[in-house]
Formats: sequence, C-alpha cells, structure tokens
Amino acid sequence: MSRKNAHHHGEAASESDADSAAGVQRVRERLRAIRQLRGLTQQQVADRCGLTRTAVTDLESGRRRDISLGQALIIASALDVDLGRLLDPEPLDIVLARVQ
Repeated sequence: MSRKNAHHHGEAASESDADSAAGVQRVRERLRAIRQLRGLTQQQVADRCGLTRTAVTDLESGRRRDISLGQALIIASALDVDLGRLLDPEPLDIVLARVQ
C-alpha cells in the first residue's frame, strides 16, 4: 500500500496531518482532553501559551479552524506533553492513557 493510501486508511501519520481537517480535529480533541486530564482551565493554558482564553476556547471548539505546527508545539509544551501526543492517530482513550 502506498504511503498516501496508508495515510487515508489511518495506518500512517505524518506532520502534514496538522494541516488536514482530520489532523486539526485530532489536535482539538486532544487539547481539550489532555487539558482536562491535567486539571487545567482554559485560562491557565492560555497563560502558559501567551494566548487569550478566547483563543484557547476557539481552538478547542473549532471556531478557529486552523492551527499551525508552531502553535501546536507551544500548546503541547503548556500541557507538558510531546507534540506527537496531540497529533497521535491512536484513539483518544489510548492517547490519554499514555499521558497520565
């Protein structure tokens, strides 16, 4: 199976996932879930990232439709997780078990 076809079947992930709708949605879901797992408010994450609470809310809710790799890296650092955990194609429950 080619890498392109493997990617579409969820068998491979790359940094380009962050630019895709599925990749952005995955980052949003993980951002919210890991933030909650860490017991952090949106304001606390915003303060750690140098963002406004509204920006964090918009990222989590999808009102803001894009996120750069740089922003994802800053947010991952604020959540004390590797960027790979935000981009991980594994199901959310597996990702959360790995970040505890």
